[in-house]
Amino acid sequence: MRMRTPRWIFLLTFCSPCLAQNPPADPRGIYVYTEHLAQDASLVTQALSVAGVDGLTLLLGWASLEPSRGSFSWTELDQWMSTAVQSNKKVALAIRAGQDTPCWLFQAPACGAGYSKPYAGATPLSFLVSPREGVGQSTCNPETIAAPWDPVFQSEWAALLGAVAAHLKSAGEYQALTSVRLTGINRTTSELRLPAEMLSSPCTTNSVATWLAADPPFRSATLLSAWDQLTTTFLTNFPDKLFGVEIIPTASGDSNLEYPFPAIDDQGCAYQPPWPADPQDPNYKPTPCLNKSATPDQNAPLLALASQRFANRLSVSYQNLDLSQPAQPYVVYAAQAWGTAIGFQTNDYDNLQRAACSGGSAKPGPCTSSSYLALLELGIFPLGKSNPLRAEYIEVLPPDAISFPDAVNQAHRELLIPQISAGGVIIHAGTSGVASPGSLVDIYGSNLAGAAASAMGGSSLPETLGDVQVLVNGTPAPLIYAGPQQIVFQLPYETRLGMAQVAVISGGVSGAAAPLSVQRAAPLVLTYGANRAIAVNSDGTVNGAGNGAKPGSFVTAYLIGSGPLDNPILTGELAPASPLSHESLPTTMKVGGSPATVQFAGMAPGFVGLMQLNFVLPTLPPGDYPVEVAIGGISSNQPLLAVSR
Repeated sequence: MRMRTPRWIFLLTFCSPCLAQNPPADPRGIYVYTEHLAQDASLVTQALSVAGVDGLTLLLGWASLEPSRGSFSWTELDQWMSTAVQSNKKVALAIRAGQDTPCWLFQAPACGAGYSKPYAGATPLSFLVSPREGVGQSTCNPETIAAPWDPVFQSEWAALLGAVAAHLKSAGEYQALTSVRLTGINRTTSELRLPAEMLSSPCTTNSVATWLAADPPFRSATLLSAWDQLTTTFLTNFPDKLFGVEIIPTASGDSNLEYPFPAIDDQGCAYQPPWPADPQDPNYKPTPCLNKSATPDQNAPLLALASQRFANRLSVSYQNLDLSQPAQPYVVYAAQAWGTAIGFQTNDYDNLQRAACSGGSAKPGPCTSSSYLALLELGIFPLGKSNPLRAEYIEVLPPDAISFPDAVNQAHRELLIPQISAGGVIIHAGTSGVASPGSLVDIYGSNLAGAAASAMGGSSLPETLGDVQVLVNGTPAPLIYAGPQQIVFQLPYETRLGMAQVAVISGGVSGAAAPLSVQRAAPLVLTYGANRAIAVNSDGTVNGAGNGAKPGSFVTAYLIGSGPLDNPILTGELAPASPLSHESLPTTMKVGGSPATVQFAGMAPGFVGLMQLNFVLPTLPPGDYPVEVAIGGISSNQPLLAVSR
């Protein structure tokens, strides 16, 4: 009589959703963000103490971290990492190139006549840039960067990331880092973009012409190759972290449309528009060629690559929420097309210091607590509250977090609150909302966990995985797996028969409870493939098409939903091998309607919640037959068992 259950049964039955034992940290929440960390230091510190603030987006410039080649200044990084750790806050690290590119990256005399330290020798590209494509601006700002495909830039950027990762580890701060922004291809922010504007006001500038004249010139394939190298470098240095990327959708905005990258096709032709068609436009000039087709989606190739490289670890975000408009549709598209998480930042329309809740960027109007909450909820629920798509995080400016603490705390709860789907509590691997005490049960929903985590096999089950708990009528239940959309737990043996209430606590936030019917037995024969019973033949092989069991041989089938046991087991503990725990209710087995002799019906030793039934196969012709188990008169499902000659 087979009593030793193969370990693969555990993997096949219970761990189909299980992931790594050391999952990434939960990134969800409200993050404080500022472009002016030094001048806003006191405000940031105050904002981090607001109830409902979960983390800090730590934006640092390359030039401040590495003021001279190979010489690093860690003071600001360490200060804010320490502040976040002491405040028990998450940290999203963003290191900006673009306007923060150090002068030493180029050639002398880029840093001035008195600079005597080494230069790296990258080729400089000079631009005039203006926020929001010059709308509402009075000046343009000069900016010098290296092309992302410049080999000197790639080498020095890789050295920077390596130094940052090494320092965080040596300082004991690496584990406090929740996520890393994919930067390096930047203009004036940490967004994924390059200078691409063609303006006649507030200055005359043509970034596209500069890229056409560069050596080598801009091509989307060249950019993609550079992005490939950059993302590889991030993964090499931060292999266990989550990653985020902030995007500018192609041809987005209200008046002067924004493009994340110069609108140039792969043959070196400028797209028109945005290339001016009016010869009177100061930026109009004949180019080698013009492409009058619509500029294609410039982000898609980059996001497709990143979503594969950082599978299940990538978020896509957009910086501006505006109550007069829907949340940026392209972010929703990224979630649907590539399965990424999403995030938003409110806006900085009010003098680059506060969010506006009316009037847009042209005529920013102040927020109230209620309108600010509406702004936050616009990002949290980009398709409305009835749709399950929800942002992973929202970034807020320090003055707003301080001014509207009630709105921030409410948004925090909405970001983290777990939601169980209608009918989403069912017996494990089945479809029925009925289970028995000791059964394994699945919960399906959204926001159930910030990151996937699984219990270690071969040991008793924990009541907490990551920061997730399941309560059954208020009692903690042991967990096998906890992920954002599914939880597997054991229904405590102590659960009373009748209707139970199951609730999830994730990140300290409790969601609404959902019902589960509990009866004395709820047998479910476990299945695989095309409704095949998980059963083991007498030779130890898996029963299946082409590998049936012989009549008269011993077969072991595996089930969920046992009844009371003659040797009770503590909730969450492994079933013992001695003494065995037998099913105390009458248990019968039929194969193709013919009774089978049951030799053992009880809990599989070394497992939690797994029942095994050893039986003698009745005499039947070769073929597939439905099997049915009844415990205490309650019948199971009827999957197929293969019988051979």
